[in-house]
Amino acid sequence: MREQAKQYSAGEKAEACDRMTLFTVGDGFAAGMDTCAPLIRVSRDDGTEDELINIPPHFHLYNIFCRPAAPIGHLGRSGFLPSARVHSIGVDALADGTYCRNDLKLPLQVALMIDLHVHTVISDGTFSPQHVVRLASKRGLKAIAVTDHDTVAGVAPAQDEGRHLGLEVVPGVELSAHSERGILHILGYFVRIDEPDLLESLDFLSRGRRERIPKILSKLERNDVFVSNDEVESEAVGGVPGRPHLAAIMLRKGYVSARQEAFDRFLKKGAPAYVEKVKLAPQDAIEVLRKAGGVPVLAHPYSLGEEDPHRLEEIVRALMEYGLMGLEAYYSRHTLKQTGTYLDLARRLDLVITGGSDFHGANKPGVELGVIPHGGPLPYRILECLKEAVTRTSPPPDAPSPRRPAPNGLLAS
Repeated sequence: MREQAKQYSAGEKAEACDRMTLFTVGDGFAAGMDTCAPLIRVSRDDGTEDELINIPPHFHLYNIFCRPAAPIGHLGRSGFLPSARVHSIGVDALADGTYCRNDLKLPLQVALMIDLHVHTVISDGTFSPQHVVRLASKRGLKAIAVTDHDTVAGVAPAQDEGRHLGLEVVPGVELSAHSERGILHILGYFVRIDEPDLLESLDFLSRGRRERIPKILSKLERNDVFVSNDEVESEAVGGVPGRPHLAAIMLRKGYVSARQEAFDRFLKKGAPAYVEKVKLAPQDAIEVLRKAGGVPVLAHPYSLGEEDPHRLEEIVRALMEYGLMGLEAYYSRHTLKQTGTYLDLARRLDLVITGGSDFHGANKPGVELGVIPHGGPLPYRILECLKEAVTRTSPPPDAPSPRRPAPNGLLAS
């Protein structure tokens, strides 16, 4: 259903530039999306049409595929025409109420972009914390969150570099938790990186990772793949050693022709050299993050392997019983349909919506920093909502924290 257009004055256009992404679509259309409301503003170059169309909140016109000069009525609710080609060019809203083409090439660089899921060499990425920040700044990002696996050692150097370059770095971490099926990761945002309980939990996980490596090496040796523990430690560059470091060594030594082949043939679950990773119980992971002042968020829900939306909701509600506060709806490997499902679920359950690329550098080919294929450039408003949640995260001082059984037995403890 169409809604009456909102007419912007010159001053309103200038103010809206902070929260609106403006594009030219096809031949003769200009459009902007208000990231704070489920509306797109659309107008023809000749000024004959100016209207609002309902679409999912935070869904950028960046992801609309349309033919040149496609009739605007063809966009529909999803804003997606799968058979057509992208025709887009950036547009700036000026204070005098006029528009100015900025002649950017696709993918578009949008003001106030963020990426809230980034890894460095301190866990299993391939770039140092400083290099990741420099890359984010070069790509025009306003903020990133460093969310290394089971460690916060990369946060401080990233924040130091961020202060130098004027880029905001959110302190974060990604914890592995037990699940009956699939992969369950919990992201923690705005954690106090010197919190004793958090550091104790991270030390437990780090020891488990280090003790896992010799077991994997032993299994690899039985399969005529010879890698030393010293090689793995050197590859980890002082960070937490893991399978990606092994895969890189195996590639370099010629045992495999690609990193993914190392996982497929030897390192993934069910392969001959797989060893189960040490994980936290879901309630412990969420509890330690909240004690550290962090906002616990379910990472990449697709990895749970649960396609039934009702069952997925039961799992999320179970995690909410432990204190889960958010859901990573926007993710580099979510399909358009999955993104819509997770957005709907988060809104119905009043969960904070987050998103990120899960950038690892060369260890995740095809995943680019700041790029969410089915989420568009993530607006800074998402980070603002996350900051608002921080005020609700910490438990009261001296509050008891009993271990509770998983509701309905959904999650392993």
